[in-house]
Amino acid sequence: MKTSPEIASTPAMTMAGRSRSQVFLKWTLLVTLNALFSFIAALLTDHTSFGDIAAMLLGIFTFICAYSYLELRARARNHERFLKSLKTGVIVKMVLQLIPGVEIGAGFAADSFVGLFELHRGFFRTYLMTDVVGILLSVFVFLITAIVMYVGDLIRLRKNRGK
Repeated sequence: MKTSPEIASTPAMTMAGRSRSQVFLKWTLLVTLNALFSFIAALLTDHTSFGDIAAMLLGIFTFICAYSYLELRARARNHERFLKSLKTGVIVKMVLQLIPGVEIGAGFAADSFVGLFELHRGFFRTYLMTDVVGILLSVFVFLITAIVMYVGDLIRLRKNRGK
């Protein structure tokens, strides 16, 4: 989609002509799909109260906002290569949900961390658990992103050497 300079410079549009709402919808889909396994696992482990579900949804929404903001900032700085790698990292992580070791490990680590605060079960504990799991899984996504960027750099270097 091509945009005129007047439209591209409006606050509602990003560098690639995507509106903020399109970026938000993209990350709503990607973050929700990435959170699916953890959300189902939490429901199966008796986190079924209204407060627990609301806290998990708010935690997911927090990451939708964070990734949307990250993309908008990266686009404003013309970091398209980073954004491509990030999207690849998120999709790879999404597929890795089929091998739940990473998700389960993040859940156990988050439970241990949140347990340090001796919080009783409830909205805040569930929200904190959701955010800590999300942070740990985001670290995993950024590791994948870094690897994708590094491999891309190596490929580009080899192509340039051959010229």
